Amino acid sequence: GAAVGESAGETGGRCLRVFDRAGLAVKRMHGGRRYWDRDSSPDVSTCDGGIDCGRRALDTLNGLGGARVLVGPGGKRPDVPYEEHWKLARDFFLALGEEARSRGLAIGAENVECGFPLSVVEWETFLDDIAHPATGMYFDAGNVVWLDYGYPDHWIRALASRILQIHFKGALRGQRVCSLLEGDVDWQAVMGAIRAIRYEGWIIVEPSALPPVVPKETHARTNEKLLRHFYTTQANDM
Repeated sequence: GAAVGESAGETGGRCLRVFDRAGLAVKRMHGGRRYWDRDSSPDVSTCDGGIDCGRRALDTLNGLGGARVLVGPGGKRPDVPYEEHWKLARDFFLALGEEARSRGLAIGAENVECGFPLSVVEWETFLDDIAHPATGMYFDAGNVVWLDYGYPDHWIRALASRILQIHFKGALRGQRVCSLLEGDVDWQAVMGAIRAIRYEGWIIVEPSALPPVVPKETHARTNEKLLRHFYTTQANDM
């Protein structure tokens, strides 16, 4: 946590020293859920508060030597029509994208359970509407299956160069998330799409589907084992 009176940059720098001693590199960061009720708010002060959260996340990541921050695209609100939500979210990402660009960083909107945008075609249009060089998409393959929004390989091929980062987790279609190699995600099709768009960035495994009582060290070892098995299997199948 941050010390009292410590700036976001100072927090990042202090954490970086800890990570350096452990031999770890931090390249990406989740900006938290504070955006979800702010970036689509018609209240200017609420939206500005979301931008401020974003600035602090960017400053922290900058102190860590990272490159990209994940931002939720805003949950639907009963008091905000869908078209207005679109405009508010677009303007929010334009503003925060400029904050990221000024720091030499980037932000990515993820296809999360907030239900906006609703389809891969809308995501293409939304990102093209933003059209900011420091803004793209954090694509979560498992979320497409969990939320029953189609097939992740179709999304990957359609979004292509708009994708900044990819997340992996297992999912049962329309039900829940699960361990990486369980569920209904067609990993061979996903890997084929990733290769087709020539994605060369990091792939992050989200271990949240595993039981919370499992120690973090076990999470890490399990994910490493799964990924090694996953890549070996997919490479042999290609």
